[in-house]
Amino acid sequence: MKANWKTIVVLLALLSATMLSPASVTIELLALTLWALIGPAQTIQAMSLSVVLKYLNPALVTYGGESGPLFWLVLLAAILRILPTMNSNDVRVLWPIWLFSFVATILSAIASAAPVVSFLKLATFVGVISTVVVAFRQLDDEQVQATKHWLLTLSIIVIGLSALTLIQPAIAFKLVPNSIQGIFNHPQTLGTFIVPFAAYWASGVLLARDSKRSIDFLLMIGVWAIMFMTLARTAAIAALAGVAAAVLIRALRGRAADDQLGLGRVVSITVLFIGVAVVLALTTDIVANAIHAFIHKREAQDVGTAFYQSRGMGIESEWNNFLMQPLTGWGFGVYADGHFPDGVVEIAGIPISVPVEKGFIPTAVLEETGIFGGVLFFFAMWHIGRLSFRAQDLRWIAVFVACLLVNVGEAVILSPGGIGLMLWLCIALGLRLSRVTSTATLEREVTTAEPRFPNLMRTSS
Repeated sequence: MKANWKTIVVLLALLSATMLSPASVTIELLALTLWALIGPAQTIQAMSLSVVLKYLNPALVTYGGESGPLFWLVLLAAILRILPTMNSNDVRVLWPIWLFSFVATILSAIASAAPVVSFLKLATFVGVISTVVVAFRQLDDEQVQATKHWLLTLSIIVIGLSALTLIQPAIAFKLVPNSIQGIFNHPQTLGTFIVPFAAYWASGVLLARDSKRSIDFLLMIGVWAIMFMTLARTAAIAALAGVAAAVLIRALRGRAADDQLGLGRVVSITVLFIGVAVVLALTTDIVANAIHAFIHKREAQDVGTAFYQSRGMGIESEWNNFLMQPLTGWGFGVYADGHFPDGVVEIAGIPISVPVEKGFIPTAVLEETGIFGGVLFFFAMWHIGRLSFRAQDLRWIAVFVACLLVNVGEAVILSPGGIGLMLWLCIALGLRLSRVTSTATLEREVTTAEPRFPNLMRTSS
């Protein structure tokens, strides 16, 4: 990864400033709102940084009452800046998302116990996803590479700062003992944030010829270690599945592209990793104990009980609710009984924060939108996945699979106004890069491109 030291300094300064006072967060959100209006690259930067600011650890940052509406103001500015510039090619990518949202709106009007909440969440869902996809599609090749490095740099800083909080356990483990939350407000939030980047670096080490092997290997170890320490089991499984999918695609495609390792090298590296893990497991109890603690997480004595305590009860409830109302569901983004345990935050009677935590994405979608919405949603994901799997750079196939599968534990992909926005940013970047034949070739062209008319005198303006 080509680190941009100016970006690193700016991001560290912005995140450090949030600890000074609530006013610092307010000022930064206002600045991000203006930044989002400049252009598509700036829009993506503003949206990605707003996600991080929204979920900072309360042991580090105090929010003012105005911060809630300002988070949404950043997204609104992004939507207003990007969507009016949409073209017909963008529609070809997004129409399944729009069709699902249209049908979900009709179903919510019929069945939702809190229709206003459902409508606003649907507007956020379709508006934010469309904005992210269109913004990436409007970037030229040089901007794509710069924006990719921005997201990777942001991830390194967030994960690195989270690792530093281990120095002070009262910060690192503020909410859940033994589960690191780092600079975020919850271990699950940190785990979900890490997923696409864990898949990216692991698949890069395994598959990419242009990977800086030693640096990327160290980054991979650090990222996976922190993800493991969050005890976010779904995140780890999703990232592993993403890497496995990329390796499988590499095997099925046969001949390696210019920027990919040969299949023999891929197999050798994979066998080496597995061999090291087996040796460690046979010669020490550290690995076995760590895996046992990670799987059981709570007080459960077996895997089945652990699963039921963490996700199984929710899946059972969502499935039963779907069976009670299979045609219409119970409304997008709401619980079947219309009750919100964490409350509703309103501004001038408009709900701006309605936390809804649902686990397994298939049953969550079926519960909320019934069989019709469920079919359309899975078709939309298939459509996005089909485009993503065209990517020559297999790292972005790993990222897409990881971003999708992390939702078997928590349906964050339905909430692009929250931490799910980071997943959609990574998916949209992969979609944009799927139009590139070779990432290595693109980077060479971007960095070594000659002026089109070299004999003309050039002046700065």
